Amino acid sequence: PNWGGLLGRLRKAMPSGCQDKFDVLFVVDPSRSWYSGNQSENSYYAKQLKKVTSQYQRTVLLGDSMGASACLLYAQVATSVLAFCPQVDLVYSSIRPGESLEWFSN
Repeated sequence: PNWGGLLGRLRKAMPSGCQDKFDVLFVVDPSRSWYSGNQSENSYYAKQLKKVTSQYQRTVLLGDSMGASACLLYAQVATSVLAFCPQVDLVYSSIRPGESLEWFSN
C-alpha cells in the first residue's frame, strides 16, 4: 500500500483538532537490502529510530513487504507493530535483493 497517501487521507478525515495528535515518519532503505545490508547499517537505523521514538509516549511501526521486515527487525523501539506480509526468508522470496547467494548467508 501507499502508506503516505493513506495516512494523508486519514488525517484529512479526522475531526478538527485531532490532526495534530500524531506525527508520521517515513523510513526507507535506499540500498533495497531489506535493512540487512550489514551490521553498521542495522545499528545506524536502530539508533536513528530510537532517537526519534524515544520522544513519544506511544509509537507504532507500520509496514508491508520490506517495510514489514523492518518493523519486525526494529520492533524493540515501538509500543506496537503492524507488519503486513514481511519477507523473512529472502533466499526463497519472489521479491528479494539482487544479491549473490553468498550475501544471503551473511
